[in-house]
Amino acid sequence: MNTLFRLPADQDRGSGAAGGLRIERGRVLVDGQFADVTVDVDESGHIAGLDSDVPAVRRIDADGLLVLPGIVDIHGDAFERQMMPRPGVGVPVDNALSDSDRKVVANGITTVVHSVTCS
Repeated sequence: MNTLFRLPADQDRGSGAAGGLRIERGRVLVDGQFADVTVDVDESGHIAGLDSDVPAVRRIDADGLLVLPGIVDIHGDAFERQMMPRPGVGVPVDNALSDSDRKVVANGITTVVHSVTCS
C-alpha cells in the first residue's frame, strides 16, 4: 500500500489513538483520472481504501481541492536563490534549507533533489 503521510510520534499506533483519517469531498486522482471519492487512512498512515468503512478519528474536508500523491522534484535549482538571493548576499545554508523546505511543501512537493552550481 502507498503511504500518504506519517503520523507524528505522539499520534502513532502505539499512543492509544484508535482510528485513522478520512479525507472527504475532494477530487481524488485514481488511475489517472479524477473521481469524487473519500480517502481513508489507517492508524499507521497508509491508505486503507477509497470509500471504505475504516473508523476515522480525524476528518479533513477537501471540498474544492485536489487530493494528489506527493510531487517529486528531481532537479530543483531554487535552493541556490535561498543561499544567495542576490549577488554578494549570502544566507547560511541551514537557514536556506529551512526556507526552501517550507516553500516546496507548501506547493505539494514531498521529495526534492537540491542542485547547486559550483562556479
